Formats: sequence, C-alpha cells, structure tokens
Amino acid sequence: MTSIQETPLNATSTDVPLDPCDDATTISTEVDVSQPAVSPSETDKITTALETIDDDISVHSDVVFGGHHREEYPVFDSESSLNMGKSIIYFDMDSDLDIPLSTHHSPIVCKVSSAHLALASPVWRTMLYGNDAVKRSNAEDWVVSIDGDAPALITLFRIIHYEFNKVPTRVSIDELHSIAVAISRYRCAHLVYPWAETWVNNLRKYDTAKEYYRDSRKAVFIAWVLGDASFFVNSLRQLVLNSKLIDGRLVDAEGKLLSGMEDIHKDLPGWISTARLRIVSQMLNALNKPFRRHTSADGSFEPPFCKLGSQQKECETMMLGSIVPQLIAAKLFPVPKPPEITDSIKTLQSKINKIKYTPYEGRDWMPHLSHVGCSLGYSEAAQESVANMRIPLDLDFMIELHLRAHVSGVEKSQG
Repeated sequence: MTSIQETPLNATSTDVPLDPCDDATTISTEVDVSQPAVSPSETDKITTALETIDDDISVHSDVVFGGHHREEYPVFDSESSLNMGKSIIYFDMDSDLDIPLSTHHSPIVCKVSSAHLALASPVWRTMLYGNDAVKRSNAEDWVVSIDGDAPALITLFRIIHYEFNKVPTRVSIDELHSIAVAISRYRCAHLVYPWAETWVNNLRKYDTAKEYYRDSRKAVFIAWVLGDASFFVNSLRQLVLNSKLIDGRLVDAEGKLLSGMEDIHKDLPGWISTARLRIVSQMLNALNKPFRRHTSADGSFEPPFCKLGSQQKECETMMLGSIVPQLIAAKLFPVPKPPEITDSIKTLQSKINKIKYTPYEGRDWMPHLSHVGCSLGYSEAAQESVANMRIPLDLDFMIELHLRAHVSGVEKSQG
C-alpha cells in the first residue's frame, strides 16, 4: 500500500491538510481569486494524492461489534508507511492524541482530539491533564492508553467527534454491555443520550427469550448503567430464577459468583438471595402440605384435594402413594429445608412439573366420574410463587436508577 504524503501548495494558496477519512468532494478552500491558486503541476500532485488516499482507505470489518457486518469502519492502513503492522482511524483532521487499541484482527491507533475527550469524560480529562497525566512531548506523538473493548470505545469516539451517522442504531446485548462498561468506567453516560432508548428497546425481546437467562447478568448491568428500572427488574427476575448454589455460594447460570455484582450495589447479591430463598420456601411448603394436612374421621383431607368429592379418601391416597417414589427420585422427599436446595428455581420448578399423579379408578365407573383431573396442586403452587416474586430493592436504589435514566436518556421511554 502506498503511503500518503502531504503535498504543500504554493505560497499564494491556503494550506489544506488532507484527512484520509474525508471524502475528496467535501474538501474546500478559500483562495485569492485574483491570482492562480495552484499551478497545473501542483494540481496534478494534489489529484494524485487524493487518488492515493482513495486507494489506501480499507475496511476492517473485524472492528465491528461481534463480527457482525452491520457497519464498516473506514480505516487508513498505514502499515506500508510506518512498518508497524497497525491500522489508523482518523477521528479528527487536527488530531493531537493517539489511542492504541487491540482487536483480534490487528492493533489499531485512533487519532483523536484530546480536547474532545477531555470534554466528554471527567476521567479522560484527569488522564490527559491531571497531575499524573502522560505529558506530551514535542519530539514524540502524544500516546495515551485507554482500557476497554475496542469497538465500544470506537463507538464513543465517533460520538465525541460528531460522526453520528456512523453510530449503530441497533446493537446486540453483548455489544451494549461493552458500551455500558465503557461509559460506566469513564462516567460519560450522557454521550449515548440520543441512542440509549432505542438500544434498550431493541433488547426488550430478551424478556421472553428462552436463552435470556444466559444474558440476564449482562442485562442487569446494562439496565443499571442506563437507569432503565423496568428492564432492570425484569432482568433481575431472570437472575433470581436461574441462580443456584455451588459450594454454598450463590452463582448465576454460568457459574459466576453473584458477589461480583456488588459494584452495582453492595446489597444486590443479598436481594437476589432473599428473593430466591422466599420462592424456594413457598415451593417446598406446597410439597409438604399434603403430608401435614389435617384429616377428617374417614382419613380424607380437609379441605380436600379431590375435585369430585366422591371417594375422596381413595383418590387422595392414590395420589400420595404415586408421587412419593417420584419425590424420592428427585431428592425432594423427605422434603428438604429451603437452604438445602442448591438447584435454581427454574430447575426446581421443572422437577415439580414433571410429577405425575396416578388417578384413582373404580370399577364400572361412568367417564364423568373419572379422577384424572384431581391433583395436589404442586405445579399451580410453583407457578404462583414465581409469578408473585418480590425483590426487596430499596427506595434509594430506585431513586438512583431514575437519576441515571435522566442522564442516559432512557427516561423518555419510562414516562
């Protein structure tokens, strides 16, 4: 690839720095029309330089989030000129700061305006101009390292440098999580104000997706950073339903410790644990209920589990006798205490739903006297426990979510 050399104009013209990312048709200059601005030979040089720019602009789709070919980032490949094996993205024609980033494809250098970064984030302002900042040398390029996911940072740099047409309008949950990590770390949630509402609304389909539980931890973090209260609660519900115990410690569906979520709120793991234990207790109480229920003189339950009111004792005895082996196989009999359940609520509910009753059948019965519809109410009780889930979020935390929504812009969708 041919390197780009800046071509100086003659003394009668105005110097125009050429930005490799600018379309040649957008470059304009003001000159003295009374004199020739550029000699024919100089014009040829400029034309050649612009054609070289056009040839040297390449597209690195690996910079795009998650490998999706949703947006192509124009990158000027400077490998031939600098022999560094790196690519350069120009965000400002007058850039004075280099931000090196790593991707799985190749290293990237983002040429940005330090003033823009300082205005966008108080953290970046301190990094650039604080007492411990990396000072700029006249002899060297000003290089500052910024930690974070490269595509997420590139998106923020595009916003900071007003490249709004290159900001994606739809992102996956992984992509938005990376952006949320960056804006939380660098305290710049205000940057995504025009896009946050659209991004989150496109993720709401995860509320009912079968595999949503695998992403619920990321969704909780996204909702917290952006301040979306309803999305936060819905995502947290999934986390409660799919959390489990490993070696006595609460983990998510992927086995990651929930104690790591204390960066959101110090009591968040405790809130999840409390909600989970309450639901597990309700389910186990339902399993125990037939074995602790009072019986009448004839040995039937009061109130009855039998739906027909005929041969109640025989019906209920048959149901109890048929479920005990199943409960034993599921390690649910004798019914354990709530802290002894290590499975997730989802797993426990699945075990309960699989329990089948053997209906009581008498000889020579008419079809309408069948006890097939009788049950001990296990599945119904489990479903009700999940539907009535309560998570003990405190008022101060909900106020914080509201304030975050005001900064990020998602409050527009919350009324």
